[in-house]
Order: sequence, then C-alpha cells, then structure tokens
Amino acid sequence: MKKYKYLLKLVRVLGIIAVYFLVTLSVTAAVENNFDDDFGKAVTSQQSELLLKKYPDKGKEIVPKLESKISSEISNKGFGNRFVIKEIMPQSGSTVSMTIGQQGEDLIFLSEFSSDVIPMVNNLSSLFGDYCIHRFAGRVQLNVGDGIYTFISEENKINRLTFVLMPAIGYVYLRGKGKIILKDGKEINLGY
Repeated sequence: MKKYKYLLKLVRVLGIIAVYFLVTLSVTAAVENNFDDDFGKAVTSQQSELLLKKYPDKGKEIVPKLESKISSEISNKGFGNRFVIKEIMPQSGSTVSMTIGQQGEDLIFLSEFSSDVIPMVNNLSSLFGDYCIHRFAGRVQLNVGDGIYTFISEENKINRLTFVLMPAIGYVYLRGKGKIILKDGKEINLGY
C-alpha cells in the first residue's frame, strides 16, 4: 500500500512538472510568434522604438533595423529638429556601422550587431564614409579639425548614443541616450 501511495504521489509530481514544461514551451512559442508578427509590422522608426521597449531582449535584432529606418527617414524627409554636428562630415570610405569605445588614447571599434562591419584600415577617415553609423560605448573623444568632441553614452548597448554621417548635412543624432561636450565646452544631452 505504501508503494502505491508513493507511486501515486510521484505520478502527480511528474504530471505537474510535465504540465509546467508544456505551458512554458507554449508561452515561449507564443511570445516568439508575437515578436515575429510585431517585427514584421514595424514599418516606421517610431514603431521599431516601441518594439524595442516591448521586447528589450530582442535588441540584437531590432537595433540594426531601427538604425537603418531612421537613416532612411532622414535621407527621405530631412533631419528636421535632430541634433547635428556640421563640422563632422563624411570622408571617403566605406559605409559601415560599428560601436566606438576608447581605452586611454586609443579608439576601439566593436562589432555588437550582425550588421556591424569593421574593415581593416590604415587611416581613421576611411571609417567615416557616407551613411556610416557610429554608436558610442562609454566616454569617447574624437579629435576633429581644431577641436575635441566628447561623446558620453549609456553603457546599455541597445540605447547607446548613436550618430550617422549624412552627406551635405554632417553627423546626425540617430538615437540613444547620452551627452556630447562640444569643442567649445557646451554640453548637449540627448535622448532624455
């Protein structure tokens, strides 16, 4: 009789565990399906930003699409009231996207998303071509012309301070949170 009661309890426990795993798997599948549907429906940059808030764990998939959408919107509609550094203009070079960090005096180029490309180059200007997207990790100083621009970004990689180099416009703020210290010392907060 004791064996029977023990086996009955064991079967109940195993049944509860099995139901738990089935529910977990179906919920996970539903969330994945919802994300795929929402991701496919996100046409504008605002919809993609909302998607990023709804699915922060999907940043690796959403951020490159979002950056591309914002860049296209700027190309098609203009930069509007977005912050622009007109002194930082595109150079001859490839169109790449990357994250820029700094250790000491050295700039570090990181590939954080599948769309990121960091070519082997002999000079820095080749990383500043038309439509290049630059995300900043931490505090980064860029020496441009006769001054230094300091970019201070949040460490969260899905909300890094991000700029795009637009021909005939300059270095246009795309998205993310952080602060810029201009060469004249003026501080600009973005994304807050």
